[in-house]
Amino acid sequence: MRLYLTPASLGYLTQLILAGLISGYVLFLARKQGRAQHNLWLSAFLLAITLFITTLFLEVSLLPTQRLRVVYLQNTVLAIALVFLIQFAYHFPVLVAPRRREARFALLVSSVYALWEAGFAIYRFVALNDGIVMYRWGWSDYLLLLVLLWAPIAFLRQLYSLEKRGEQPIRYLEPILHPTTRAALTLRNFALIFLFVASLNLLNILRAAYLLTVSLANVGISLGILLALFMFAMAYINAQPEVTSFIVRLASVALALMLAGLGIVAWVVSPSAIAQYQPDLPVDKTLRFTLNAEGGYEIVALPSSFESVEGMDLHMREGAEDGIDREVAAYCSLPLPFTFPFYGKVYQQVYVCNDGTLGLGQALPYRNYQYRMGNGAPMLMALLVDLYPDISPGAVLVKQEAERLIVTWERQRAFRYPANEFTFQAVLYSDGVFEFSYREPLGTFHYQPNDDPGGHPWAIGALPERLDDVDPEQVLLRSTPASSGDTGVIQDFYMEFRQYLHGFMAPLARLIIIASVFIVIGIPLLIYTNLVQPLNALLFGVRQIQGGNYEVQVPVRYSDEIGFLTHAFNTLAAQLDALIHGLEERVDVRTAELDQANVQLRAEIANREELITDLKAYSRTVAHDLKTPLTLITGYSDLIRDSLPPDTEPELSEFLARISAASAKMIRMIEGILTFSGVRQADLQLHPLAMAAIVTESVRNLQPFIDRTGACVTYPMQWPSVMGHPQWVEEVWSNYLSNALKYGGRLDEGIPPDIELGWDIVDAERGEVIAGMDAVADAAAALLVSHSPVMVRFWVRDHGHGIPEAVHSRLFVPFERLDKVDAEGYGLGLSIVKRMVEKLGGTVGIESWPDAGCRFWFTLPAAEPLPVHEAVAIAEHTKMCSDPALVDRLTLIAAPLLLRLVQATENSDLTDIRAVITEVEIEDSVVGAALATALYNFDYDAILALAQVALAQKGY
Repeated sequence: MRLYLTPASLGYLTQLILAGLISGYVLFLARKQGRAQHNLWLSAFLLAITLFITTLFLEVSLLPTQRLRVVYLQNTVLAIALVFLIQFAYHFPVLVAPRRREARFALLVSSVYALWEAGFAIYRFVALNDGIVMYRWGWSDYLLLLVLLWAPIAFLRQLYSLEKRGEQPIRYLEPILHPTTRAALTLRNFALIFLFVASLNLLNILRAAYLLTVSLANVGISLGILLALFMFAMAYINAQPEVTSFIVRLASVALALMLAGLGIVAWVVSPSAIAQYQPDLPVDKTLRFTLNAEGGYEIVALPSSFESVEGMDLHMREGAEDGIDREVAAYCSLPLPFTFPFYGKVYQQVYVCNDGTLGLGQALPYRNYQYRMGNGAPMLMALLVDLYPDISPGAVLVKQEAERLIVTWERQRAFRYPANEFTFQAVLYSDGVFEFSYREPLGTFHYQPNDDPGGHPWAIGALPERLDDVDPEQVLLRSTPASSGDTGVIQDFYMEFRQYLHGFMAPLARLIIIASVFIVIGIPLLIYTNLVQPLNALLFGVRQIQGGNYEVQVPVRYSDEIGFLTHAFNTLAAQLDALIHGLEERVDVRTAELDQANVQLRAEIANREELITDLKAYSRTVAHDLKTPLTLITGYSDLIRDSLPPDTEPELSEFLARISAASAKMIRMIEGILTFSGVRQADLQLHPLAMAAIVTESVRNLQPFIDRTGACVTYPMQWPSVMGHPQWVEEVWSNYLSNALKYGGRLDEGIPPDIELGWDIVDAERGEVIAGMDAVADAAAALLVSHSPVMVRFWVRDHGHGIPEAVHSRLFVPFERLDKVDAEGYGLGLSIVKRMVEKLGGTVGIESWPDAGCRFWFTLPAAEPLPVHEAVAIAEHTKMCSDPALVDRLTLIAAPLLLRLVQATENSDLTDIRAVITEVEIEDSVVGAALATALYNFDYDAILALAQVALAQKGY
């Protein structure tokens, strides 16, 4: 088996080198990573694709006879590779459960396709053994395209399986445009790569339909496969968990670029060399073949004795007008009776074929010339070339005389290159002598690599009936006289062209192999010697310093950047060593100084703590000493005012009232100052709060004030559970409420205060409101499933004149009193609120609307979601609240509901609490939502009442 290299051969050779190296590296990775399923499928695919590329290389590097055997096996190998590829697509990175059946079905279908290709290949081999060359059916290329498309579709389905997030719908192109994980990115890249590979099959389809030249198809396929292999290898390597070494990446990129570059060079430089080749045709000559004693022929070239162009028109056709497939047409005339001795046998019939040949005793389909020049059939080749009589201006004529048969192919055009016209003649004599005569052909011959051999003049000669694979003798018909034996004689112009082209391509092929070896072995070796070893030495020095050896010195190997870095490292190491040894002494001195300073500092701290303690005691004493006389002043002034006779001047009573009010105000101020200073020092523990009770108590304490102002105060019955300190939270509510009662009305218009209390669920990180008290179900769901910290914002809203935004920042500052709100107070109330709430982990704030009132708010952290055991405990606790029969039915509803809520919280998939209510068969969503909130807040009275409503709705 001899190779005849072409540019396509070099293209497939580059792919073969790259595929072999990729296969070896993937097998190496698979051995390191263990026997993962996708590694096994990928290894099998790469080995099969390497074998397939080998068949492509042999297809374009062998002559027609040997090429056929490779072509018959080619699609079977590709089909087997596709079986492995499709399974790799389903198993990378893992086979997800929803795709298991689909993967098995894909394995079944692709295996059936591979068996079909194998069976068809065997069928073609059997036909070839019988002397019949069979082409592939046209529709089989479309079937291959469908199987090729299965791989990118499988990769995309895996991608969408990985990107699916719970029950949320996926936007159609989002996973492709913006994959979120490395595995998803790799699947996206694989899908695009193999979609590109599938598109390469379109080139083969266009070539089979004669819509694309063989050369262009080979250029596209060879460079396309090379690019796809490189991109696939890079995508797979980048998807691996371990880091691929820099040397491997650099060598692979350099190798791919070199192979692509040399492959392109082969296609670029070959046309100029090909254009110089012209076949050595015997133009204006007559070749006479005369029998000799060896059973062969003596060949002489004579001046042209072209007979006149006349005779019977055979009306040769290839079936194009009748709709017959050109590939199955016979191309030959009906048998012509003529006795002709040929290579020791006498034939009674001659078939004239439109491809410049004469068949003796049998017709010759054009396709059979590709296997052993007619598969051993006896023939005369006046000029074997693929002609197309349907579009030719001339005709194929035959003139039969008593002693001779004259066949003229007049002005016959080539099928693939219609610009070329041929006129030649064959004359057969009854004594066995025959002559071939030629006129100057029209057009120029531009042979193309891997083109159909009959695209241009292929061969001239005579072949006997052959039962073995003995090749005929090769002669140069211009170098006559010549003599041949009984094995046949031929001048094969196509083989001469391939030999010529091989001589031009062989040095480039050797360059590709040598350069590949250098890149694969030489570059890593050079990098290791000149880069890795010096870096390893430098790394060794770094590790020594990390281990405490500061005296290490790294040898400088080369005077380059790494050498400079090594020298700098040695200098710094020496300086560090000197610094450390000198530093020990300085550390001892500094340590002694620091110890002395620490003694002084501890003494100062003790003094300051003692001073703070004295200040606290002093402040309490001063406050007590101040409050006592103020209390006496208040008491005496009230006593005097009450003891005044009725006729006392009103001004005296008013002065005594002012003294009493000022004293009381001074007492409250002293208490506020003590509270303000004490909040910062307080050490308290946060607990879940019964907010409903706290709010009710605050409103109850202020009820006289509410009655006096005629205010209307509204607030919800259900409150979310938060963490805090009950006394402080009650103080906050009281302060906000009292301020709203004082300043929240429109007394100048005769309108009493209208006050609302409420709450919102707030995302602590973004500050966004998740749900409000009007959406009980949504609020409960938000509390349960929020992934970020949840805060509850409580607020007091009035409908007064509002507060200008410009002064909002001053409201919570100690001792600040605004002009518009200075009727009462001394400026500490809101500052105390701010300090308390911040101590509890929350914040305070205000919102105001001109002439529409304002809203003061504070936030507290929400309580943690209820654990499962507490949910069961709530159901059990209801036994203390009602009769056993009702409790049993209540447990059937309340406990499953809360348990389902908790389970949904743990799974982080609860998006609508109403779905949970439906699952536990509570018909009224409002009742179910309120029951869920009551369960969450431990509101047992509400649990019992709502559960009874639910039971009544269910018919209990």
